[in-house]
Amino acid sequence: MKINLVKYAIIGIILVVLCIIFVRSCTITDRYSRLLGEYTALKSIAKENEKIAQDNIDKSLKQIKNLTSKNAELTKHVKLKENELVNLDNEVNRLETELIDAQNTGDKDAQITNLESQVTIWKEKFTLAQNIITDKDSIIFNLTNQYKIQLNVSNEYKTLYENELNLRIKCEVLLKATTRKLHTAKGVGTFKSIFIGALGGYVAYQLIKGTK
Repeated sequence: MKINLVKYAIIGIILVVLCIIFVRSCTITDRYSRLLGEYTALKSIAKENEKIAQDNIDKSLKQIKNLTSKNAELTKHVKLKENELVNLDNEVNRLETELIDAQNTGDKDAQITNLESQVTIWKEKFTLAQNIITDKDSIIFNLTNQYKIQLNVSNEYKTLYENELNLRIKCEVLLKATTRKLHTAKGVGTFKSIFIGALGGYVAYQLIKGTK
């Protein structure tokens, strides 16, 4: 009777251990499934966000390139106009020298013609100066836009980095869950092998015992 009680106690303990392992295995499997679902959804969202961000980056870089090209052209125009101003300054200096000569000789007509020429040149210089100011304003405006667009590009890259970081963290959590699941599966498999071996030995013992 005492032997039967011990036998039943052992069988009861084995069943309890099996139930605990089974429940733990189901819990880990449920957590793994949940994490896998979250990772799959996050990966899909990250992929779509990456596509949108990359499109925005490509458009922004194209805008920056266009503005850079415009500024290069405007800078070229400014330099040409500044060279024209230098030439006009030289022309004004020449006319001023000629005006002095005309004043010394008392040639009134030469003085009037000279002064009219100077007025014309000063008008040209004023127009050139206004054009240079306008071009430089455009350069400043373009540079300001370039800065704003570059900030947008930086923000898009930041978004890509954060998405990649979140995806990597989620993947690491999933990997840990997978590792635990694998270890649990190995433990259950080992325990089952031992249990099957012990049960098989017990059955064999009973069979042999019964034949005696």
